[in-house]
Amino acid sequence: MSEVGPFHESGYIAVGVYDDDSALTLMQEADIPDFIRASPYLLSLLVNEELSVGIKVPRNSLKQTTKINNKKDLFELLHTMRYWMLSDETLYKSSNFLQ
Repeated sequence: MSEVGPFHESGYIAVGVYDDDSALTLMQEADIPDFIRASPYLLSLLVNEELSVGIKVPRNSLKQTTKINNKKDLFELLHTMRYWMLSDETLYKSSNFLQ
Protein backbone atom coordinates (compact mmCIF):
# COMPACT_ATOMS: atom_id res chain seq x y z
CA MET A 1 0.00 0.00 0.00
CA SER A 2 1.43 3.38 -0.90
CA GLU A 3 0.80 6.62 0.91
CA VAL A 4 0.36 9.53 -1.44
CA GLY A 5 0.05 13.19 -0.77
CA PRO A 6 0.85 15.81 -1.34
CA PHE A 7 3.55 14.32 -3.58
CA HIS A 8 3.67 10.74 -4.75
CA GLU A 9 7.15 9.30 -5.32
CA SER A 10 6.55 9.76 -9.06
CA GLY A 11 6.35 13.53 -8.56
CA TYR A 12 2.62 13.73 -9.24
CA ILE A 13 0.28 15.31 -6.73
CA ALA A 14 -2.15 12.81 -5.23
CA VAL A 15 -4.15 12.52 -2.05
CA GLY A 16 -5.28 9.43 -0.17
CA VAL A 17 -4.10 5.89 0.40
CA TYR A 18 -4.46 3.42 -2.44
CA ASP A 19 -3.35 -0.18 -2.85
CA ASP A 20 -2.07 0.56 -6.33
CA ASP A 21 -2.30 3.17 -9.05
CA SER A 22 -5.03 1.29 -10.96
CA ALA A 23 -7.73 3.20 -9.05
CA LEU A 24 -6.14 6.53 -10.01
CA THR A 25 -5.87 8.43 -13.25
CA LEU A 26 -3.67 11.35 -14.17
CA MET A 27 -5.47 14.60 -14.92
CA GLN A 28 -3.76 17.63 -16.38
CA GLU A 29 -4.88 21.06 -15.20
CA ALA A 30 -6.21 21.88 -18.68
CA ASP A 31 -8.48 18.80 -18.56
CA ILE A 32 -10.30 19.79 -15.37
CA PRO A 33 -14.01 20.38 -16.12
CA ASP A 34 -15.37 23.90 -15.64
CA PHE A 35 -17.74 22.91 -12.83
CA ILE A 36 -14.78 21.65 -10.76
CA ARG A 37 -12.61 24.76 -11.27
CA ALA A 38 -14.21 26.62 -8.32
CA SER A 39 -13.81 23.70 -5.92
CA PRO A 40 -12.15 24.55 -2.60
CA TYR A 41 -9.91 21.50 -2.92
CA LEU A 42 -8.67 22.38 -6.41
CA LEU A 43 -8.13 26.01 -5.43
CA SER A 44 -6.00 24.89 -2.47
CA LEU A 45 -3.89 22.77 -4.81
CA LEU A 46 -3.45 25.66 -7.22
CA VAL A 47 -2.36 27.96 -4.39
CA ASN A 48 0.00 25.47 -2.77
CA GLU A 49 1.37 23.40 -5.63
CA GLU A 50 2.27 23.56 -9.28
CA LEU A 51 -0.02 21.28 -11.29
CA SER A 52 2.02 21.33 -14.49
CA VAL A 53 2.92 17.67 -13.92
CA GLY A 54 -0.72 16.71 -13.33
CA ILE A 55 -2.76 15.40 -10.46
CA LYS A 56 -3.72 11.80 -9.77
CA VAL A 57 -7.37 11.45 -8.81
CA PRO A 58 -9.65 8.47 -8.21
CA ARG A 59 -11.26 7.27 -11.45
CA ASN A 60 -14.76 7.50 -9.98
CA SER A 61 -14.23 11.20 -9.18
CA LEU A 62 -13.77 12.45 -12.73
CA LYS A 63 -17.24 13.10 -14.13
CA GLN A 64 -16.70 15.56 -16.97
CA THR A 65 -20.19 17.11 -16.89
CA THR A 66 -23.07 17.52 -14.46
CA LYS A 67 -25.46 15.81 -16.88
CA ILE A 68 -27.33 12.85 -15.34
CA ASN A 69 -28.82 10.21 -17.63
CA ASN A 70 -28.93 7.23 -15.27
CA LYS A 71 -27.97 6.02 -11.78
CA LYS A 72 -24.35 5.49 -12.79
CA ASP A 73 -24.10 9.16 -13.83
CA LEU A 74 -25.69 10.25 -10.56
CA PHE A 75 -23.29 8.20 -8.43
CA GLU A 76 -20.30 9.37 -10.46
CA LEU A 77 -21.38 13.00 -10.02
CA LEU A 78 -21.85 12.48 -6.27
CA HIS A 79 -18.38 10.91 -5.95
CA THR A 80 -16.92 13.78 -7.96
CA MET A 81 -18.68 16.35 -5.77
CA ARG A 82 -17.44 14.69 -2.60
CA TYR A 83 -13.84 14.35 -3.76
CA TRP A 84 -13.57 17.94 -5.00
CA MET A 85 -15.62 19.32 -2.05
CA LEU A 86 -18.24 20.87 -4.32
CA SER A 87 -21.42 22.33 -2.89
CA ASP A 88 -24.84 20.72 -3.26
CA GLU A 89 -25.64 23.48 -5.75
CA THR A 90 -23.58 21.54 -8.29
CA LEU A 91 -26.20 18.79 -8.29
CA TYR A 92 -29.15 21.16 -8.41
CA LYS A 93 -27.64 23.02 -11.35
CA SER A 94 -27.45 19.82 -13.38
CA SER A 95 -29.27 20.41 -16.66
CA ASN A 96 -31.60 17.48 -16.10
CA PHE A 97 -31.82 17.19 -12.32
CA LEU A 98 -35.17 15.65 -11.31
CA GLN A 99 -36.44 15.34 -14.85
